Amino acid sequence: MGTRPRVGMTAPKPGAMVRRLMGIYPSSRKASAAPWGAACWGIVALAAACGAPGRQLHPFSGDEFGVFAPGAGTPPPIRCAGTLEERFACVRGELEQKAREVDVGGAFALSMPDGQIRAAAQTDTLNARASLTEETRWAAASVSKMFLAAAAVSLKEEGALDLQQPIAAYLPELAGDGGVGRATLHQLLTHTSGLGNPEQCTTPDDDLPGLIERYGKQRLLAPPGAVFNYSNVGYSFVALVLERVAGKPFEDVVRERVTTVAGIPGASYGFEPRVIRGHGPDVIPRRCRALWPSGGLMLSVRELARWANELAHPGNSRLGRPLIELLTAPHVPTDDRPGAAYGYGVKRIEHDGVTIFSHAGRLEDATAIVAWSPERQIGVAAFANTSQPLLFPAAFRALSTFLALSPDWAPPPGPAHPLSAYAGLYVDDAGTLGRVRFSIEDDALVLDYLDGPPPLLPATFSFHFDTGTLHPRYVVTPVGVGERRGD
Repeated sequence: MGTRPRVGMTAPKPGAMVRRLMGIYPSSRKASAAPWGAACWGIVALAAACGAPGRQLHPFSGDEFGVFAPGAGTPPPIRCAGTLEERFACVRGELEQKAREVDVGGAFALSMPDGQIRAAAQTDTLNARASLTEETRWAAASVSKMFLAAAAVSLKEEGALDLQQPIAAYLPELAGDGGVGRATLHQLLTHTSGLGNPEQCTTPDDDLPGLIERYGKQRLLAPPGAVFNYSNVGYSFVALVLERVAGKPFEDVVRERVTTVAGIPGASYGFEPRVIRGHGPDVIPRRCRALWPSGGLMLSVRELARWANELAHPGNSRLGRPLIELLTAPHVPTDDRPGAAYGYGVKRIEHDGVTIFSHAGRLEDATAIVAWSPERQIGVAAFANTSQPLLFPAAFRALSTFLALSPDWAPPPGPAHPLSAYAGLYVDDAGTLGRVRFSIEDDALVLDYLDGPPPLLPATFSFHFDTGTLHPRYVVTPVGVGERRGD
């Protein structure tokens, strides 16, 4: 027991976290990324990669703190102007030049107000024998979530699903106290179920039904609806409900109700090593079917841009305005940026007075992002065959160019409350965070693990306040949720 020793030396500055403003999460673990610079994993598994963190926490924006100090990088200026066609040609040239400099393959597309798609692809030396094209299908990673969510909303509109009903009503084997059965589909889709984010794949053959035995009765990290805590496995449970209600594989439900209706019938689930080469096949076997609902959709950049076009034109969309409005509604605040909210598989922010919807994701060998503005009826989509977050700032810089917005997407600096508000003892009874004390030293918030550090050290700490309270009720991390138990 007692106060844990200092973890390590002062960390280098990897840059401000894009995850806080875009909702970027890989399909297997939370990620943090720099908008204009380097990046580190959200769970500090390899101290050598990012530098070992110390006790001092650094304020980001809103009520989120991190063990790594945000960088002070300035976004590159926008040099492209003219018509949308001229801006696309300019952005395309810049992206191709940058891709050659860093030797990364990828694809980028613009969805224009008239529904036309402009796309480009860049092959790296590792893919020289099989060039990447605009039609190459990529792993969409966490972008996959909004497609599954759209299928759930479609069933809801027909009366086959009640999103506010505990999922034990559809999966009776989950009935009982304490487990995920008492969470609703709404809470699973908004990452507020309290389930946490355990690994979905332990072997290549792990399937969705196995998650019921592994995690169905597991004690929740927080009461359903209490906190926003990103959960990939939560979407796997949504897929289980869809299969039970529809009587068919969730892949068929998504294809029949979402991708075919949206005009992208070629989108499908599964990971194909032949599509994204150059990074080794060893990362592919662990991508079992249990992971597909949260990160396993395969589609081309043109298809993803067509999807953005459907969502950017809710009045004319084949999906229907009611479905899109429910999908993109600001269901829960994310506590990381004023006005930021999460819908069903969709992140929502305001930038320069314009509403921007987006989602992004990262796997071991690929990154993906889609973003759109219904007000301007413009969308962007992009993929890259790298796990580094190079794609994300490029995509948002392009969006700034097309929408004539400020290139600086950084949220206002935090914290949102006095440092004294966050200080106190927090106890995690279900995860691996243990007992954690936050206190003030030298005008900074510092962290002590009273039971010793957990096996995986979280890189971010998000504090959740109940309405009208002076102190947060919970501190949320990828490895556990601590409830405040005193000063």
